[in-house]
Amino acid sequence: MIQNNKIDFNSKKTIYKTNSSIYFFFRIIIRMTMFLFLIQASLLIFYFIGNYQLFLDTSQKLILNLLAIVSVINFTFSIICSILNFITYVTTKRKTRKFITYIVWYFFTTILSVVTFLLSRGILLLSNGL
Repeated sequence: MIQNNKIDFNSKKTIYKTNSSIYFFFRIIIRMTMFLFLIQASLLIFYFIGNYQLFLDTSQKLILNLLAIVSVINFTFSIICSILNFITYVTTKRKTRKFITYIVWYFFTTILSVVTFLLSRGILLLSNGL
């Protein structure tokens, strides 16, 4: 029996119907966080490869500025996702490992975003001179 977008516990389906707006919002936020994490990792790899390949300093600064911007956006989305997943975990009667896994993943991406932001801003500060 379906009531208020929640599915009966006897069925093995997800908590929200696939056509509900909450389900759509969760999917968009999860995919956006994953996309930003991959962009952040690729920019970090580009920076380290650029050091080895001797990129121009303006290119390196551009990569570091982009890395700082993406890490701030990823931090914001990770915090939103972890709050939403924690609220969903607490409010539902059906406690699944999926929510805990997502919360751990978002905590990891939050920490990584903070570290990469501080790293990129620190390198930019040192390259411009104190």
